[in-house]
Amino acid sequence: MLATGSEPVQLCVGDVGGMRAVNNTDDQLQDGRLTQGKQVTVQLTDKGTSPVSYAAAVYTVGAYDSEKELSPLTPATVQYFPTGSEIKAYAYYPHDAGDTFTVAANQDQTADGIANYKASDLMYATKDALTRGEANTLEFHHKMSKIVVVLKAGDGFSDTNLASATVTLGTTTAGEGIITKATFDKATGTVTKGTNEEQMTLTTAAGADVKNAAIVVPQSMAGKKVNVTVEGFGTQTYVIAGGTTFDPETEYTYTITVMKKALSVTATISNWSETDDAETTEIGIWQ
Repeated sequence: MLATGSEPVQLCVGDVGGMRAVNNTDDQLQDGRLTQGKQVTVQLTDKGTSPVSYAAAVYTVGAYDSEKELSPLTPATVQYFPTGSEIKAYAYYPHDAGDTFTVAANQDQTADGIANYKASDLMYATKDALTRGEANTLEFHHKMSKIVVVLKAGDGFSDTNLASATVTLGTTTAGEGIITKATFDKATGTVTKGTNEEQMTLTTAAGADVKNAAIVVPQSMAGKKVNVTVEGFGTQTYVIAGGTTFDPETEYTYTITVMKKALSVTATISNWSETDDAETTEIGIWQ
């Protein structure tokens, strides 16, 4: 049921994680903010001694202000403050996320992967108390992990060679795949990894400034393989270091210089929403 009252709930959305995106000026990958036109579901609950959950509503992200910091959320069905009660809210993106959430195994953004990528980007926001008569800002946080593979041409290669490269994560062998399903508790925002395994496909593009990104369910990645296949040169594989666990709202970047007989790999760990102050770990030459 909808809350009965005369005061409409006003909501807006700010930067994801409270941080401005620094690498995607048009926010196509939603690192630092939700894209205009995307939809979120908002659930309201009163804060009484016997809490009542009201009917959820879908809101659409509007145009951002001149500073690109805030965007109004427009509801499909207006929600109201209940008479005599205070309320709290939680919200999630995508708006149709279910109790089981699946990230796409194919997130190759040279095809239709932008859609697959965005649909895999589970985000969550909470607001413990909504204020009447003003716009309440919901701050969303990424609930998944992000991996980025940057391909660079080393000895014996050029960007032209790497333009036809295929990048995959994990293998089809049991125990070597990537978990792509998780349970999602909407009331708490808790994500719990599942047990299925798949091989994932990333964007196939090369260049020092090209980020081949994919969203991954938080999980242990120790021993998982990053496979780079170049037409005419076969496949070279980097094995992710032991003890590596992908955490929520965290970006893991692997800059791979492809050479004929070796891969040179540098790993960077950073907050997903902002990468200026990344903690960098040098791995060195792997053969």
